[in-house]
Amino acid sequence: LDAAEASIDNAKAQLEQAEWELNETTVRAPTDGYAVNVALRPGVFVGTVGAGAVLPYISTDISQMVGCVSQSAVRHIHKGDAVEVTFPNRPGEVFPGTIAEIVQTSPSAQLTASGSLATFAAGTPPDRWFLRATLDDEALAESLPQGVAGTMAVYTQRGKPVHIISRVVMRINAWVAFLTTP
Repeated sequence: LDAAEASIDNAKAQLEQAEWELNETTVRAPTDGYAVNVALRPGVFVGTVGAGAVLPYISTDISQMVGCVSQSAVRHIHKGDAVEVTFPNRPGEVFPGTIAEIVQTSPSAQLTASGSLATFAAGTPPDRWFLRATLDDEALAESLPQGVAGTMAVYTQRGKPVHIISRVVMRINAWVAFLTTP
């Protein structure tokens, strides 16, 4: 009887493990979006170590613009500051928005694991810091293709005397797109 019960417990444990493994074969999206360039096929082995993307995923749950600024400029930028953005694929238009987030780190904060000490070249230019901005027109932001490049002007409290110059330059930039966009 003891041997039979042990065999039943062992079979239950194997079934539980097999159900867990089967559940792990399902790919779940972390947010709303879609997959592109899918390389997953039956029989493909996928592990937790990122050896290569087998399912590049485009999230559609957020439609923010990303900009980068120098370390010296980021100190004057605050969440809620006004921005204007132009896109070459939307010539003649300037889109208002606001700074949603200042990413409080730079790429040099990330180190690649290796067997050697980190080295820094003399005269290395300062890293760029990233900003996230939302456009006032959410429908437009959602309609823009991801990765579209543009120009962003940030209007800080400190630079108010030159905001008019930046606004004129942004409008000129928007109209120049008529000449440079094929």
